[in-house]
Amino acid sequence: MRVPLPVQVSDRTDLDQAMAVMIEATRRHPRVLRDPAPKVLIKQFADSGIDLELGVWIEDPQEGTGKLASDIHLDMSRTFMPHGIGIPYPQREVRMLGPAATGSRSL
Repeated sequence: MRVPLPVQVSDRTDLDQAMAVMIEATRRHPRVLRDPAPKVLIKQFADSGIDLELGVWIEDPQEGTGKLASDIHLDMSRTFMPHGIGIPYPQREVRMLGPAATGSRSL
């Protein structure tokens, strides 16, 4: 069974390095099959960063995928930081149009 693991990285990320780190994280997990090999796909350039998807194959889906996903995501996050790979957080800019609010309302 293929297990997709979505990850979003900063748009300033070296994608080759991020993808290598993601693949390396799978090598440390015993449930991930070596054949077919794990692969990383670039899904899209999103508003807050670049959406990647790490796909891994397992032979024991009856054991569940939640802990597998958590373990691999945790391993990736520990390895991302030393390589300067950031996880983006949405940032929004609010613009006030019209006259500035004075704090009082007139009806």
